[in-house]
Amino acid sequence: MVLASRWDRLWASLIDSLIGFLLGLPLMLYFDIFTIVKETGTAPLIPTLITAVVSWLLFFLLNGALLKKYGQTIGKKAFGISIVSDNGTILTLPAVILKRFLPVVLASHIPVVGRLLVLLDPLFIFKKDKKCLHDHIAGTKVINFNANNPLKGDREKAAAL
Repeated sequence: MVLASRWDRLWASLIDSLIGFLLGLPLMLYFDIFTIVKETGTAPLIPTLITAVVSWLLFFLLNGALLKKYGQTIGKKAFGISIVSDNGTILTLPAVILKRFLPVVLASHIPVVGRLLVLLDPLFIFKKDKKCLHDHIAGTKVINFNANNPLKGDREKAAAL
């Protein structure tokens, strides 16, 4: 399988991060989280949790069909890359959420260790296998979708090959 380039993964991740931020921004403004953080130095727990949960729900509603059918988010689709299991199959949507996203999101909230994890996770991409820490946790890899699937994601036709 042709692995996705590190640059394609970076740009796709930046697009997805921007989308996630924009999805949460209205609630952050509604709860005035930026002002509270500026004045107190800490984020208010309940508004921050509400914003995080709603943002993630919206993110998965927006990307769910792409993730389910092609293993792609909007950012990954823009760069022609796809998340697959280590054996090359597209994961189910619950598997993507529970194995790939949730462990790192939850771990990132652990004081000190979580901050370190967030910093170390993307650095793993510089290994030969181009897998971030979250790929190792989930048993996934990111491939060049078009190079690996000339049928561009038609799961049934690809399976027939």
